[in-house]
Amino acid sequence: NSKGGMLFIGVSDDGEINGLDYDYSLFPDTNAEDKLRLELDQLITYFFDKSIMPHLEAKIVSIDDKDIMIIEVEPGTRPVYLKNDRYNQNTQEVFVRLNASTQQIRDIHEAIDYTLNRWAKNE
Repeated sequence: NSKGGMLFIGVSDDGEINGLDYDYSLFPDTNAEDKLRLELDQLITYFFDKSIMPHLEAKIVSIDDKDIMIIEVEPGTRPVYLKNDRYNQNTQEVFVRLNASTQQIRDIHEAIDYTLNRWAKNE
């Protein structure tokens, strides 16, 4: 999220608080909250470089007696690439947010131009 923001897990798109009960049910007989946090850490480090971790803060809060997870993302200062180990090729992919969609940039020249246009002005 190059502009920063918040991700709410356990909240529907229309703002209804659903909670984390389903997520917690995936980890029976354990401390489900800790296990959910560990799972988030594993997903982030699997799909992204560990260097983004200082820019994320995840916390679990209770609203209307239901837990939700809030992930706060600081504004990006450089590009972040999605790791893709499909077919053991260890490639990285570039996705950009447009007005109402997220799209992959597949052309290397377009990716370079986007990166320069987006982040060169921050320096």
